[in-house]
Parts: sequence; C-alpha cells; structure tokens
Amino acid sequence: MSVTILLLACLTAVPADQQREVVATVNGQPIYQAQVASQIKRALNGRDVPHDVRQRLESETVQQLINQQLVLDYLQRKGKAASDQDVDLAVSRLKQNLGRQAKTLEEYYEITGLDEDLLRRYFRWQISWQRLLDGYLTDENLQRYFKDHRREFDGTELRVAQILWKAGDADEMKAAGEKAKRLRAEIVRGDLTFAQAATKHSQAPSSADGGKQGWIKRHEPMPESFSRAAFQLKVDEVSVPVETSFGVHLIQCLEEKSGERNWEDARDELRKAVTRYLFSWAASRERERAEVVVETPK
Repeated sequence: MSVTILLLACLTAVPADQQREVVATVNGQPIYQAQVASQIKRALNGRDVPHDVRQRLESETVQQLINQQLVLDYLQRKGKAASDQDVDLAVSRLKQNLGRQAKTLEEYYEITGLDEDLLRRYFRWQISWQRLLDGYLTDENLQRYFKDHRREFDGTELRVAQILWKAGDADEMKAAGEKAKRLRAEIVRGDLTFAQAATKHSQAPSSADGGKQGWIKRHEPMPESFSRAAFQLKVDEVSVPVETSFGVHLIQCLEEKSGERNWEDARDELRKAVTRYLFSWAASRERERAEVVVETPK
C-alpha cells in the first residue's frame, strides 16, 4: 500500500482544540496532541475502551512518536532522510487522489485535523523509514539475524520452572520485585535450589512440583515478557525478576529442545523482528545526544 493511500485510509478527524497542543518536544521539534489522537483513532478503529486503557494508550503513543522523531533525526544526521522534493511528490500524489474523490487538500486538512506542516512531517517520516527498511530487510540480513537469534525462530521449545509473586498495582509489583531479587541472590549463591525456593515461595499452582511449568514455545502459551526472558536463558540459568499481568516471576530454564525451521520458514517473523530491532536501535542511538521533553498532561 502506498504512503498516500495509507494516509487516506488511516487518519481521522481530530477536534480543533487538540490540534496544536504540544505533548512533547524532541530537540525542540514539537509533537502535537493531533498526532497522538490520530494514531489512537487508527489503532482503535472505532472500538471504545475504558478511560484507564485510553490513558495508557496515549502515554504509549507519545513515546512511540518521540521514538519516531528520534529515528528521523538519526536518518537526517546520516543524510538518509527523505528530501523536500520527495515530500513534495507525496503531497502532489495525495492531491491527485483527493481530486479523484472530488475533495480538496483544504477539506482534507479540516477532516483530519492536520495542516501542511503535520502532513509533510508525516510523509517525511513514512518515506524515510520505508527506505531504511528497503535497504536492510535483505535476505543476507535476515539470515544473519536468524543465525544470531535461532532459538526465537526455529521452533525451539524450552522446559521451564517459575516462582510467582502475584501482584496488581505498582506498589505490589515493586514489593514483589524486591522479594524476587533477594530470593534470586540466594538461589545463585547456592543457599537453596530453585525447586526448593518455588515450593516455599511461589504462589503459582506449580509450586507443589518445584515450579515446573512444562514446555513452552517462543510465543505461546506464556505472556510475551515471560517468554522473551525465558528464551534468553541458558539451561539451568535463572532470570532476573520479570513482570507480567499476573505479577513478578523468576524463571529457570530446565531443558532445551531445538527446532527444525530454517530462516526461509521464518521469513515473515524475521522481517517483523528486524524492523523492531532497527527502530529501537536507531532511536536509542539518537536519544544519547537528544533533548527530549515530555509535557505534563493538563
């Protein structure tokens, strides 16, 4: 799908009083509430969510837009960002598409809550980011990433054990995390085994069996943060405390069963993983030199 069609399909109306409310700045470049509202509208696609969920979405979206600007700043510093001519061409194509629908660019601004500046910024990001992906998502790079992260893509299964402290709010999570750190230190020192610690301390049903959970795959059946931490462990290694919606966990890898998938079998998953890696890497590199200010919500 082209950038122009994507924009036409995704952006939706934003109240006028939100259009120029600044929610953050990156190196003096403002990020507006209009941008946040448009992305959330697109993500929800008409679904209604509770107030606390929407607040969390807004916070996450602000951080996402900050990271986007950091990546764009990185690309501009490296001379790899879209040029003004590239953006001019994208705007021209949008006007042509609007004309075929008997709409004008001014009407489009009114409907979407955007203006010329925000539209050009959107196009500059999309074009720059797509070009970076086109250059990096090669077979050679996918194969290299597969080799370096084989367990995550080849169908490997791990037999794991866990110790769980149930927790809900932030205070409970913090208290559980401190308990987990202390108990992990005891296990690592050899004061007691993981199974003994699980039998004594875990609040999971598996405590009666020394915390044994059975076999898990990279993306099922455990929550993502649990699985991600587990697949970074060597056999017999114990994780640092891991938070999920259930509480705080310590995880031990008991046994590994290698998978048989090759990089071509996992091509789609690899493309997504490399895309996430590139975004995070570029944002992190630029954040080291950037001035980022997040405004306090009114």
